Formats: sequence, structure tokens, C-alpha cells
Amino acid sequence: MSTAALLFGIALLLGGGGGGSSTSGYQDGTTGDDTLTGSDDDDLIYGDRGDDVIRGLGGDDRLLGEGGRDLLEGGLGDDTLRGGEWNDTLLGGSGADRLYGEVGNDSIEGNGGNDLLNGGPGSDRLWGGLGSDTLMGGDSNDALYGGIGNDLLDGGNGDDVLDGEAGDDELYGQDGDDDLYGGGGRDFLSGGDGNDALHGGEFHDSLNGGNGNDYLGGGSGKDVLLGGDGRDSLHGDAGNDTLYGEGGWDYLVGGDGNDVLLGGFGNDTLEGNEGDDILAGGEGSDQLDGGAGNDSLAGESGADWLIGADGNDTLSGGVGSDTLEGGDGNDLLEGGEGDDILLDSAGVDLLDGGEGDDSLSAAGESTMLGGDGDDTLYSARHVVEATAGRATMDAGDGDDLLNSNGGDTMTGGDGADTFHFRDFRGGPGPDPYAMSVVTDFDPATDHLSIEADGYPPTLTSGPNADGTGTIIYADGVAVVDIQGVTVIDLDTITIVV
Repeated sequence: MSTAALLFGIALLLGGGGGGSSTSGYQDGTTGDDTLTGSDDDDLIYGDRGDDVIRGLGGDDRLLGEGGRDLLEGGLGDDTLRGGEWNDTLLGGSGADRLYGEVGNDSIEGNGGNDLLNGGPGSDRLWGGLGSDTLMGGDSNDALYGGIGNDLLDGGNGDDVLDGEAGDDELYGQDGDDDLYGGGGRDFLSGGDGNDALHGGEFHDSLNGGNGNDYLGGGSGKDVLLGGDGRDSLHGDAGNDTLYGEGGWDYLVGGDGNDVLLGGFGNDTLEGNEGDDILAGGEGSDQLDGGAGNDSLAGESGADWLIGADGNDTLSGGVGSDTLEGGDGNDLLEGGEGDDILLDSAGVDLLDGGEGDDSLSAAGESTMLGGDGDDTLYSARHVVEATAGRATMDAGDGDDLLNSNGGDTMTGGDGADTFHFRDFRGGPGPDPYAMSVVTDFDPATDHLSIEADGYPPTLTSGPNADGTGTIIYADGVAVVDIQGVTVIDLDTITIVV
């Protein structure tokens, strides 16, 4: 640095002499590497070309680095710093500062006050510091850190990293594959275009993936996650969260808490996990798994697969040929429209096939309603004790097939129905088989069949206890009580070996 350049700068800072403090100092550097220092007044300092160090000190200063790799320090007051070309470092100070990196890969720190940081072209690093700051990355791949306060971070174009840190922040990734971190506070994160990763952090956050194949993690708190278009992965994590898959084939996981998961368009996978969750597949062929808790699952449109798992669950297939699995607990399964498959394994359950040719299978003390269509109903459990695990079947309209393992009450409804009885020789103990009951057998249209393991049984019949029906025996075992019919032609019964 030349002595002439330094003296020239000091003379201009003093406003041409006069011995007093100027209200507005002015300095203009040279083409070399200058060190220029302002005053406590409102200074205007140009670095010009070269790698300059410019300090504003007190007052509302304007510092312009121009060419070169410059260091600009605003100091006290509400300052405006412009780095110019090349890779500059801008430090704001305690006031409400405006810092512009401009061309180059710049490092910008707002420090105290409510600051505006604009990286401009180049791969920039911005730190808001204290206060409610606005950080703008510009083009290229930038990193923005809000610091303490309620900040606004805008990554601009490029693959950016945005971290709101402490405070209630707004983060906008814009174009590019961005990583957004809300940090502490109630934050809003928007990924924009590109394949983004959004992390909510603590408290109640709102995340919007935008276009692209995005990852959204709510973190702690009661969060709202919107996947947007693309194949997105949404994770509510802890708290009572709401997840919207929206467009694309999405993967939604509620995590802990009582969550709401809405798949939207596309073939989505929804997992409630812990808590009492609400899952709705939307359009497309979706897979829904409630997990632990008392969950409500709705497939809506498409050929859906619904799994209640643990808890007392409600499953509704909606439109389409759906598969519903209740799992453990006392469940309600509704097939809706279409040819549905309804399965339940344990508990006191209600299965309603609805419209279509449905297949219903349940174990335990369940009620099965076939509804419209030609339905098939299975009592999946062999009853050893006369009072255990009885199923109630009402096939409804259509030509239905009702299958019993013993101990069931069966109603065929309208149509030509078949009542099939299995495993009458199975089961240990003195009462190996519990007799079933048929409430509405019509010899003119309905049919009976008995399945025997190994060899054909000998069939006999006799009146039931009140004399209003007929009991069919196979090898002396009471298989079924045909109520309302006093005479049965045993030759019309089909034997399946």
C-alpha cells in the first residue's frame, strides 16, 4: 500500500481540511491493496481495484469494495456494503445493515440488527446472526444460516443449504436440489423445484416440497407436510402431524402421535405407525398400514390394500377391488364398491363386503355381511368349544357360498346359495365340533355340502330341539341345524372328500 494512497484517503475523509469532523467522509482507494477506515459519521468509501480492507466504524456508511478480494466491516450504524467483483467478505455490525456480495463466492455476516444479505452470483455463505434477517442466495450453490431471530431465507437458483436455526423462520429453496433445516421455532419450509430435503426441527412446522422427488421430515411438534408433485417421502416423526402426498407416487409415514395421512394422486404407501391415525389413499392403487393404535383407513379410488394391524381399526375400501386386513383388535371392514377381499384374524369384528363379488374371511366372534353380488364367506376358525368363536354370516343378495368350520350362524339371503361345512372330524377333546345353524335354507334353490377328511361319512338326520327344523349328522356328529325345514333329502347333499 502506498503512503500517497493512504494520505489521499485521509484527506478526502476529512472533507478537504478545516480541522473539524466531517458529517460525511469520502474515500476512494487506488488500484492497489488499500486499507480504508471511516469515521463516526456517515461515510462513503470506494475500494476500487485491489484486495482492500474497508472499515466504516460509526455512522450509516456505504462501503463499496469494487474489484478484488475485499474485506468490508460496517461497524456501528445502519450500513450498506457492496463487495463488487471477486470473492469478498462482508461483516455487518450492530445496526440494520444491507450487505450485497455481488459477483464472486462471498462470505457475508449480518451480525446484530435486522439485516438484508444478498449473495448475488456465485457460491456464497451467508450468516444472519442476531435479529430478524433476510438472506438471499442468488444463483449458484449457496449456504444460508439465519441465526437467532425470525428470518427469511431464499436460496435462489442452485443446490442450496438453508438453516433457519433459532426463531420462527421462512425458508425457500427455489430451483435446484436444496437442503432446508428449520431449526428451533415455528418454521415454514418450501423446497421449490428440484429434489429437495426438508427438515422441520422442533415445534410446529409447515413443509412444502414443491416440484420434484422430495424428502420431508417434520421432527418434533405438530407439523404439516405437503409433498407436491413428484415421488415424495414424508415423515411426520414425533407429534400429531398432517401429511399430504399430493401428486406422484408418495411414501408417507406418520411416526409417533395421532397423525393424518392423505395420499392424493398416484399409487401411494401410507404407514400410520404409533398412535390413533387417519389414513386416506386418494386416487390410485394405494397401500395403507395403520400400525399400532385405533386407526381409520380409507382406500378411496383404486385397487387398494389396507392393513389395520394392532388396535380397534376401521377400514373402508371405497371404489375399486380392494384387499382389507383387519389384524388384531375389534375391527370394522367395509369393502365398498368392487370385488373386494376382507380378512380378519382376531377380535369381535364386523366385515361388510358391500357391492360386488366379495370374499370375506374372519376368525373369532365376527359378523360377516356379503352385501350385493355373488359373495364367498369363510369362518376361518375351527371351533372346539360350543360357545367359543362363533361367526354370524349374512351373505345378502346374490348366489353366495358360505363356508363354516363349525359353531356359526348362517343366512344366505336372496339367490341360490351353497352352505359348505368343513372339518367336522377335526379338533381334540370330547366336543370336537360345534354345530352350525342355517336360518333360511330353501330346498328348491339352495344347496348343502359337507367336507370329510379321508373317506365319505354316513349321513343321517333328525328333528332339532323344538321340532321346527332338521339336524344333519355326519358319522353321528351334529353338523348343522337347518331351521324352518323339517324334511331334508340327504341324497341332495354333496360330499367332498
